[in-house]
Amino acid sequence: MKQLILLLLIWPFCLSAEEKNPSLLEKMTQPKITLQSDYLSDANFEGFDASVQTYKQKIQVNNEMFGVSYSRWDFDWGNADSLPFYKGKTP
Repeated sequence: MKQLILLLLIWPFCLSAEEKNPSLLEKMTQPKITLQSDYLSDANFEGFDASVQTYKQKIQVNNEMFGVSYSRWDFDWGNADSLPFYKGKTP
């Protein structure tokens, strides 16, 4: 199954540059890659001397038939011990 997925992803790159009209299958298997990165700076908590910086990264590879994506979130806490839900561990 992995070989089939790999073949579908690399198939469009194996085409010669001379071909002007790609077939319907070639159009459907053409991969699209999307990279997204977001950042939220120092979100403060009202009534507390604490803040958090939030980072999110996402990569997505898909075509018209299927796709895969991966997301990652990171939180950088400042003065988290002043929050009532902290209890000795990073939220």
